[in-house]
Amino acid sequence: MNTLGVFELPMKIRGRSFLHLVNVVEDINDNIIGIDFMHANKMNYDAASKQITFAHMLTDALYSLKETTIPTLSTMIIQAKFKGTVCNSASPVATIHAPTNSTFQGCPLWSC
Repeated sequence: MNTLGVFELPMKIRGRSFLHLVNVVEDINDNIIGIDFMHANKMNYDAASKQITFAHMLTDALYSLKETTIPTLSTMIIQAKFKGTVCNSASPVATIHAPTNSTFQGCPLWSC
């Protein structure tokens, strides 16, 4: 392969702008993202869907609209959104996450 040089090129991937050093090779017209670029920008590739996502992107996730503290032994309705692929035949389940209290336990409930 005949390399024409290394150039700093602007790129836009999923709405994000990047400036990256790119090896330009003669007679190759395909866009190739290298593993070094993917690691540096915390990118993931899903071979099944052929899509690139960023590590911070919420996919197939239920998340609250704001952080809420729930008093001990109490219940509260929390507004949430779902980001991902909807499957009408699936039974929804939510996971309660409490990073500062490893002994926290909760039973998820979904209401329509």
